[in-house]
Amino acid sequence: MVRGLFSAGSAMLVFSGRQDLLANDLANAATPGYRTEVAPVAAFPEMLIHRELRTVRTPRGLAGTGAYIERSYTRWDPAPARYTGRNLDLAIEGDGFFVVQSAAGPRLTRAGNFTIGSDGVLVTQDGLPVLGLDGPVRTGRVTDGEIAVTQEGAVMTEDGRFLGQILVVDVPDRQGLVREGSNLFRYTAESGGPVRVDARVQQGMLEGSGTSVIGTMVEMIAGMRAYQAAQQAVRAHDQMTEALIAQLGRTS
Repeated sequence: MVRGLFSAGSAMLVFSGRQDLLANDLANAATPGYRTEVAPVAAFPEMLIHRELRTVRTPRGLAGTGAYIERSYTRWDPAPARYTGRNLDLAIEGDGFFVVQSAAGPRLTRAGNFTIGSDGVLVTQDGLPVLGLDGPVRTGRVTDGEIAVTQEGAVMTEDGRFLGQILVVDVPDRQGLVREGSNLFRYTAESGGPVRVDARVQQGMLEGSGTSVIGTMVEMIAGMRAYQAAQQAVRAHDQMTEALIAQLGRTS
């Protein structure tokens, strides 16, 4: 009876944790370059049950002991890119990341909705400088409408003046990246260091979020029902335990 209570309780924790991830995915359904999180579920080791009668133990089979969420991981499936026509909206075709400079060091992102800062540097919507081969990409005094970006990532003026080369990198193992915020990633020893790749950059295109709103809502409804079922199982075990204790009290 107690094992059943533990199994139902662990199921509630699992579904609660998955709901948190799904809610975060849904909140970032419109975030450029966002990648969803996946939480695979694993079972605790099974327990061998014995029946003991007059010092003789007889195996009765295996019993489950509950479940838990293993380490979550990021789903790197390509997210759809849409045409915006804006000169500073850039999307990477295929694998790779833009590199931006945060206060804590370089960070990787797929969000290419850039703008020009007050000092003429190409920056993210959060003001983080976009890095090129020679440091931050400086556009000078040109306006957004005067900038052209080639498929190789070269930033040019309309009259053909070279301004900088956008740096696009990838890492050996993306599952080793650590998420910071909604669409920034920090590389680690597990991911390996960034390596420059010759990715194709699309100007006037913006990669969207990896969240499927309908799919996520369906998963949330299914998770909510599963949570309620586990909750009812906990309540049933609680009532049975209460009845058993009352019965023992009357017979003692």
